[in-house]
Amino acid sequence: MSKADVQGFFEEVGLADAEELAVKTQAVLVVSKGLHDQGLSQAEFGRRIGWKQPVVSSLVRGELDLFSWNRINQALKPFGKQIRIHYELADCDATEA
Repeated sequence: MSKADVQGFFEEVGLADAEELAVKTQAVLVVSKGLHDQGLSQAEFGRRIGWKQPVVSSLVRGELDLFSWNRINQALKPFGKQIRIHYELADCDATEA
């Protein structure tokens, strides 16, 4: 499932932060697949990254609002992935001020 597919779904149901949710959802899929592929339990994985098993479970269940970008990146690192966010300072339209 691509980011565009997931983002499109979130937009369709009217969520304002659809892009953010789509990226976090992709991250959860990477972690879940990584656990499965490596035969790791949530407890084993948690010990590797310094989390308790219930925290890993919350991530895998998709409780995305509980996790900052930094925490998600911590979970992605063992699988060779990371989320990169690019910020930009831009001029705004006078009507937006």
